[in-house]
Amino acid sequence: MNKSDIQEILKLHKKYIHYEPDGKRADLSGENLAECDLINAELYGPWLGYTDLDGANMEKVILTKAILIQANLCGANLKYADLEWANMEKCGLIGAKLQHANIRNANLCESKIWCADLEGANLSKALLQNAELRSSNLVNANFTGADLQEAQLQSCNCCGTDFTNANLKGVNLNIAFYNDDTIWPEEFDPVLHKAIKRMDDSTLQKIIELHKWYCLGIKGGEKAILQWVNLWHAKLNNINLKGSLILNSTLSGSDLKDSKLQNTYIIDSELDQCNLCGSNLSKANLSNSGFWYANCKKVNFNHALLDFARFNYADLENANFSSSIQYSTSFRYANLKNANLRNTKMNCSDLFGANLEGVDFQDSDLSRAYFFEVENQGLYNKNDLDEYIKTNFDLSGCKYNKNTKWPDNFDPKNKGLIYID
Repeated sequence: MNKSDIQEILKLHKKYIHYEPDGKRADLSGENLAECDLINAELYGPWLGYTDLDGANMEKVILTKAILIQANLCGANLKYADLEWANMEKCGLIGAKLQHANIRNANLCESKIWCADLEGANLSKALLQNAELRSSNLVNANFTGADLQEAQLQSCNCCGTDFTNANLKGVNLNIAFYNDDTIWPEEFDPVLHKAIKRMDDSTLQKIIELHKWYCLGIKGGEKAILQWVNLWHAKLNNINLKGSLILNSTLSGSDLKDSKLQNTYIIDSELDQCNLCGSNLSKANLSNSGFWYANCKKVNFNHALLDFARFNYADLENANFSSSIQYSTSFRYANLKNANLRNTKMNCSDLFGANLEGVDFQDSDLSRAYFFEVENQGLYNKNDLDEYIKTNFDLSGCKYNKNTKWPDNFDPKNKGLIYID
């Protein structure tokens, strides 16, 4: 839909909400409005179900009582937007900017709100049953009287968040962190739900200094063990934590650029949106840790253990995964351009939607890797796999040799791959 069509629909809708002749309620259901400019638009009660608004600029937009069921609002700018009473059930809001938005009484049940910024947003009395808010910024957000039953808030920043009279039955607060300004419902104990109080900077610096002494063999040094620790947005670039233990902790949004993390155990932890560019994680154990949207350009994962690790949407350009061990590792929609995956067994690894341009697959085993949607893997005829990969993946410049194992019925010839003898 072009800009002039959108403007005409908005014009007629404005007449509709002001009861003027020839007014017409806006129906943009299912339309592609990705990255469109709707800043300050008056859209009381429009139909926007299933609409693609990915990356749209909707700052200060008025969407009171809007129908946004299953709409795609990933990466959208909704700062100061009015979404009161909006029906946003099963919406995609991954990476959305919702700072200071009015979302009172809105229906966000089963919506995916990963890595979103809700700082200062008003969600009082909102419905959020089974909503997924993992790794989102909820600083000073208002959830007074909201229904968060069975919601996923793991790794969220809940500092200063108001949960007064909220329904938190069955809520997942694993590695979410809070401070003295966080208000919980009466008789609710966040510790029992595995939430973590933020570690103060002085304590962290002492642990880092003692670990440095430990690495240098200086008397009094002590190996760093960080368990159930919250290091959200910590400044840790160029840090040396070689051989340390980081368990059940969150480093989401932290700056770990050019850090020395080889032989480190980072297990069951969250590093979503973390900057690891140029860091050394060789021989690290990263089992069951999350790296959603992380910057992992030129990271060294050589010989790392990556079982059940999640690199969805991560930037892994020029990363080194050679000889890494992978089982059920997820690279969904990740950028693996020019990555080194030599001698890697991708056992049940998920590559759906990933950018594989220029990847080095020499001596690798992809015979059990997933290229389809995992849940639909058994629905496709294996004979269709060759055409599916050719159609959906850019394999130009990928390197392989006689030892590379491909999925059944996939022929790498004539697909832009480079054979290394």
